[in-house]
Amino acid sequence: MSAPVAQISVVRPEPSVAVVVFAGEHDLTSAKDATRIFEELATDGTSIVADLTQVSFLDTTIVHALVVGRNLAESAEVGFATCLPEGHVARRMLELMRVLEVLPAATSVDAAIATALSTSEAPASTI
Repeated sequence: MSAPVAQISVVRPEPSVAVVVFAGEHDLTSAKDATRIFEELATDGTSIVADLTQVSFLDTTIVHALVVGRNLAESAEVGFATCLPEGHVARRMLELMRVLEVLPAATSVDAAIATALSTSEAPASTI
């Protein structure tokens, strides 16, 4: 039996936000694509939601891509959030790695969109 193919798609529920949907097993191969997509969206001024609800496996290169995506979004002054349902394997991994301390996470796509849009509207930090 072969592993589920890694798929990344982009859905635009509204002009100012894009939902990047990850499905299947993700590793170094798809991490490069994810980073490129995050970079393009942030450069375009689009808030980003990384939907991980359909992920069956992810490795640390994807975790790194998510953090890079958040950093790109912050630099472009757009929002970034992840969609990770409670109990999902990806959420548990990110919790154990303490990555959710820097990545906003919501349990539904709609909540993640609201989070991303609210962070893009927040005033920039003056630190």
